[in-house]
Parts: sequence; C-alpha cells; structure tokens
Amino acid sequence: MPNYLEILRLDSLNHSQRTIESTVHCSRHTVRSVLQAAKEKQIAWPLDDDITNAELEEILFPGKYKSGCRYVEPVLMEQALALPDNMENKELNARLREIAEERESILHQLGTLRQADERQAGQAARMNSLREFVERRETKFAVYDDAITRKFVEQITVLDAETIRIKFLYPGLEVDKSLN
Repeated sequence: MPNYLEILRLDSLNHSQRTIESTVHCSRHTVRSVLQAAKEKQIAWPLDDDITNAELEEILFPGKYKSGCRYVEPVLMEQALALPDNMENKELNARLREIAEERESILHQLGTLRQADERQAGQAARMNSLREFVERRETKFAVYDDAITRKFVEQITVLDAETIRIKFLYPGLEVDKSLN
C-alpha cells in the first residue's frame, strides 16, 4: 500500500512529483492520483495525528479494493493458519490454509529426503571402510567354511587359475583375491 500520508506531507513541502515518487517508492501515476483525489476531497496536510494510512486510503478512494482485491498484505504462514473463519472472503481463507498445509507437507518431504541422503552417505562410508579392510587383508583361503561364507558372501566367481571375485551381500562390494 502506498504511503498516502507521506505523499501528502511531501506535497505540502512543495516537493516535485518525481521527488515524491522516488522518496515514497511508488509510480508517478500513484502520486498523481493521490494528489488529485486529495484535491477533489479538499484534504490537505497537516492531517489529524490519529488518522492511519488505511483510513486515508478509504477516504481518498472509497471502496477501491472491495470488489476485486488487487492488493493483499503479505501473510505469514502462521498467520494464514490462524485466520478466522468469518473473513469476508472465505475462498481466500481456504486457499491460504491449503497453501500453508502444502508448504508444511513439502518441508516434511524435504526433511525425509535429507534423512535418506544422510543414511545413504553413512552407508557409503561404511562400505568404503569395509572395502578397504577386505582389500588390505592378506588372508589365504586355506579352509572353506560354508556357514560363514553364506552369511557375508553373495557370489564367488573364478576369474582365472589364481584369482577369484567375491561379491559380498552388501550392495556394491566386490573384491578380487588371489589364491596363492
């Protein structure tokens, strides 16, 4: 909402419309229409101390935003959830609540994805340390124990006369070991 009070105050100090628009951060059209409406309604600075910007807007432009709300004050999500049901525009109230609920749902999904990424990163780190441990290990396969092997190994493939490939039950962990 433009600062109607400041527009009238600056105009009373004989500032140009360009100076007023740059100071108040609004368009030339807005400044011109405010000053024209104030002149038509014979409103001049100084105004009563207790008049608010919203009240001045209603005096200058009565019913301007009643039919088609072109400007809506920013609403925080917490405010949208706490809006009373007796608002003038119940559809707006319902839509704001839907948006707030959708936001909460998206934030929940993001949290779930972050947790999944953290779990995956932890699993990858554990797999790397297990892979390093198995590769450093200079174990000779002197005795084969089927019960132990079935707990950890998914597949053993013979690559050549001296080398086997061991695929562990952990996803993505394969190690080539020499038999000699």
